[in-house]
Amino acid sequence: MADQNNNGLAGSNLNNGANPGSVVTAPKQARVEIPQNQTPPTTSGEPAQVGYGSQNYSNNQPNQNVAQQNWSNNTTPNSQPQPAPQATANPQPNINQPNINQQQPKSQSQPQQSQTNNQYYNNVQQSVSENQYFDVQPNNNQTKPQPTKNKNRLNFNGKGLFKKLTDFLVHRWWLVLILVVAIALSSLGFYAFQLSQNSQVESYQNVEAFIEAPTTSSSGSPVRWKVRVVNRNNVSIQNIEVQLNFDRTFRYTKPINPDPSDSSGSLYKLSSLSAVGQGTNEAIIQFEGVLSGNIDEEAVMSGDVSYIPTPNIGKSDQRFSVPIQAERTRITSPQIGITMTPTQREVQNGSEAEIAVVFENTSETELKDLRVRMTYPDRGGFSYTSSELVLGNTADVITTPDDGNNTWFINSLPRLRTQTLKTRGIVQGADGVKLNFLVEIDTLGADGTYETLRSTTTDVVVLSQPLVLTTEFEGKNADKTFEPGETITYAINYQNKSTRTLTNIEILGFIDDNANLLDFTTLAYVGGTQGDLNNGAVQWTARGVPQLENLPPQSRGKLSFSVQLKDDDAFKNTSLPQNTYTLRPRAEAKSAELSSIQFSGEEYKASGELEFVQELKSEETDNNRAIAEVTWILKSRQTRINDVKVEAISTLPPSSWKVDGISPEGQFDNISYNPVNGKIEWNPGAIPEYSGNGKEEVKITFTFDVQAQENQSLARTELFGEPIITGVDDYTGEKYDLTGNPLTALK
Repeated sequence: MADQNNNGLAGSNLNNGANPGSVVTAPKQARVEIPQNQTPPTTSGEPAQVGYGSQNYSNNQPNQNVAQQNWSNNTTPNSQPQPAPQATANPQPNINQPNINQQQPKSQSQPQQSQTNNQYYNNVQQSVSENQYFDVQPNNNQTKPQPTKNKNRLNFNGKGLFKKLTDFLVHRWWLVLILVVAIALSSLGFYAFQLSQNSQVESYQNVEAFIEAPTTSSSGSPVRWKVRVVNRNNVSIQNIEVQLNFDRTFRYTKPINPDPSDSSGSLYKLSSLSAVGQGTNEAIIQFEGVLSGNIDEEAVMSGDVSYIPTPNIGKSDQRFSVPIQAERTRITSPQIGITMTPTQREVQNGSEAEIAVVFENTSETELKDLRVRMTYPDRGGFSYTSSELVLGNTADVITTPDDGNNTWFINSLPRLRTQTLKTRGIVQGADGVKLNFLVEIDTLGADGTYETLRSTTTDVVVLSQPLVLTTEFEGKNADKTFEPGETITYAINYQNKSTRTLTNIEILGFIDDNANLLDFTTLAYVGGTQGDLNNGAVQWTARGVPQLENLPPQSRGKLSFSVQLKDDDAFKNTSLPQNTYTLRPRAEAKSAELSSIQFSGEEYKASGELEFVQELKSEETDNNRAIAEVTWILKSRQTRINDVKVEAISTLPPSSWKVDGISPEGQFDNISYNPVNGKIEWNPGAIPEYSGNGKEEVKITFTFDVQAQENQSLARTELFGEPIITGVDDYTGEKYDLTGNPLTALK
């Protein structure tokens, strides 16, 4: 019976005049009104009935609970129509309901029946009210409508607040899960942010430094390196030092920006970098260097950056340091070879030093548009005097730099060919000072700028000796040239600049003469001193110069001899290039207290020669007319003459000039005639060395058709006035300004 009374509402049969077998769904809300002072159930054992609206509730189904009863329109004869109790129901399965259809004992008297009636309604009211699905209210002769409850809304009024809340959360578990996950992620993100902020503020390590290095570099070719330093801290940094670690194969050549703090180019100091997002927080260091190692060898460059965060100024342990990641560069074969050596590694203060640079095109292709640049020692350590640039296996020599005193332009350097550059100058400096020389070979790029192919350096050491020597050719301090057949006087000046007496001094004087121009059979000693001549060198000792036996401090002296140069034929050796015709006075000395010291004087050059010759051939056609053929000839000796030009003014009528009378054909475009002023101008350009002296002379022939004026013979008719010839010596730089003789139509 108990199991039957506990059946759920889902099994209820609601019969509302429908067919017996049909099932009608119970309403979601049922309202039962318990009428006051109504007739109780009969005591005759007949089932009591409760009205529900116009229907009747029958308890003749004792085995079902209230929610499972049949609702019928049938009424018993003994029952009175009563207002139906109202009950609000929210049916759910498997929930026990109290059985209100219990049999009541029959009463024998009216009082007992009234008591039983009251007890019955009280029991029904209590039973229904205790059911969580019913809301039992007394009937006050009107029905109060109850609002429909929404299961999706929380009702925080009344009993069971905690249970309702938990039921809501149980049915909405996914919403709770999302909320929990969102809170967890937010908390984790906030914690991570705070942790990173605290870490950054405390460490100040957020500085990046890296090297931008070339992947490959030709051996000996200058290449540019970059170092970037980026401050990503939220505070500025100051007193920044960038220390680079160079590979053994790396040689620093020059700065780009900024200048280093040391001569090796490995240390750079920066004042400050702003905080990220607040200004300039990045610095770039650029410099050039060359790698000189084995082919395919890798050169490694690394370093570190140290700095002081601005909040740490004045604190102990204030400097921070971050490493610079190492970068590697592979060394490849060079395109051009280069060597630079001084004639003397140690040069006496005030004497001339000579630096020889030899570079070679080692590739299989021609190199074009090259530039050679020399960088001389700074701070007045070197004063340029002369130079020469010679292309191998030719007599071409460039003696004047193209830009200033240190730049030469080379149009072409053929494959597997060499070129030599010599520069000279007077060195100055304290004893032991090193003077550094740098040479760069650049190639012209498509953008009009030059890029360095190779560079190298060399040093010259300045010596300040106790015994000072100087040499010169007397009378030639202003003009460092000489002529064939000239007599020159060689002089050595010496002085003891030490604080002690020098004893047993020996001095050797000689002249560098590569072209064999001196005739030592003409040597004569000057000034009463005597020496010994041996293979073109003169030796002075105490035997011929008594002062050399003991030379007190600050004492000085002079030794001289004269010698004559050979005649003009000695200057026409076509096998010698023009830069061979030079003389350089040298000296060497030693004493009992000193080892050998040397001195090299300045270089003297042989003067060139430009010779102008005119030839005339005239053919008289009648007494007053002639055809005059003029030939101008230009000759040179051992040097090339540049920018040669010949000009003359003719007073003959313009019709006299014959264009078809010009020869050779190669000179046709080099001569011009102006019919307005009668000016004849010939521009042959350069006259090669030895022209007309072992090599073909340069000449041009032109023709006049001369008609003698009235009362004037052809012999007195002038073709043109005095020709003027100008040019510049390619080796010595001398300027030529010659004047020729005027010519007449007939000799």
